[in-house]
Amino acid sequence: MPNNVSIKGVNATLKELEERLGEKQMQKISRQAINKAGEEVKKDLKQDMKSFRDTGASVDEVVQQNATKKSTGVSGRIGWNGPQNRYKLIHLNEWGYTR
Repeated sequence: MPNNVSIKGVNATLKELEERLGEKQMQKISRQAINKAGEEVKKDLKQDMKSFRDTGASVDEVVQQNATKKSTGVSGRIGWNGPQNRYKLIHLNEWGYTR
């Protein structure tokens, strides 16, 4: 049975905070919150990947990009980057390939 959560008033709360703190401060707080959440996602991703690791390179190359402001809001990224180019293997596992 799924657990559903409904949060009301988020937009009004964010609007009120922006009015009190200003746009720049809200963007700073948003970036900090996204970076902190990204750290947790990165940690969970690494833990989940340990079940099928061989050399551990895919786990070692998990990286997090700091949150940045975009036209759609503030966002961050998590992916793979390192000397063994594991992002290529991850891409093939996720999207497949054609011969």
